[in-house]
Amino acid sequence: MKCDDVFKLISDYIDRELKRDIEEIIEEHIRECERCFALMKTLEKTIFLSKSIYKRRRKVPKKVLEKVYYEVRIRYRK
Repeated sequence: MKCDDVFKLISDYIDRELKRDIEEIIEEHIRECERCFALMKTLEKTIFLSKSIYKRRRKVPKKVLEKVYYEVRIRYRK
């Protein structure tokens, strides 16, 4: 398998949406290719950070949203 093939399939690989034989071929390639290994680790870290940020996100109170809306409206009407 070539790097271009891995790039096309890496998201499905991380999500475990590929057949086992394709996963094994990708795993073999990743063990031998530093570039694809780095890509996989970067994507995994990005997914992890995105999920952790989403979990910490809180709703903005309606009063704050209204205040920001009116402030923006007032400033950009001029």
